[in-house]
Amino acid sequence: NMELKNRFIKAATATESTNAEGRFLPQGLALYRNWSKGGVALIETGHMTVVPVDYHSMTHHLGQIWDDKQIPYLKELVDTVHSANQDCKIVAFLNHLGNHPKLVHGQGVAASAKPWPGQEVAPKAMTIAEIHEVTDAFVKAAQRAKKAGFDGVEIQAGHKFLLHSFLSPQTNTRTDQYGGSLENRVRIIKEIVDKIKARVDPKYPILIKVNSYDNGPGGIDLDSFPELAAAIAKTGVDAIELSGGVPSVSGIDDPTEQP
Repeated sequence: NMELKNRFIKAATATESTNAEGRFLPQGLALYRNWSKGGVALIETGHMTVVPVDYHSMTHHLGQIWDDKQIPYLKELVDTVHSANQDCKIVAFLNHLGNHPKLVHGQGVAASAKPWPGQEVAPKAMTIAEIHEVTDAFVKAAQRAKKAGFDGVEIQAGHKFLLHSFLSPQTNTRTDQYGGSLENRVRIIKEIVDKIKARVDPKYPILIKVNSYDNGPGGIDLDSFPELAAAIAKTGVDAIELSGGVPSVSGIDDPTEQP
């Protein structure tokens, strides 16, 4: 039930513009206000964690959407965007860090106790009960997003975050209903989508960001991705945003330089 005025979308980017409580700082609100005035049809927020995060282990603050007390802060962001341009939509970018090698210091959680290539600390494999808790956390976050006035939500399922670890055969070695076959690896996405549509609104827009390829052997690649995308489409999401790989090279100042 969301119609966009044009085809320009501001993709999700971390702005590092919230405090530890999740309130958006003035410079953060200014960024979103300017993006809205700039004429894009849709703004995807920077990632918002659906569970509490230990900020002593973080390199920067994330947006937060894991507690009802954050709804006023989220509403302030939505109102900033809509007041700057009433035709500009905004979706909340829902995320769980999982065992992200750059943002989680120490042991995180993932589909299996298998780290990403090049990562030293192996994550804790999630139990079935923990998986159900996480799916509920995403649903409750979507409920908060709607209460705050967001026009929809987007699920982060790429870039080495938690849900990516389920989708990628590179890190998912489970032998239960959440591992092995493509259908099983996508199951956690389907459960999140089904619950959002049942508990929030069947017409509330749900987008998802996924990797079209992973760095290293055994992961999602350009040959296997079309089948994965088709499986994700069947979960009931309304739009798929393609991404790929992970940030691995910095300091490239010239287009002729190669990683």
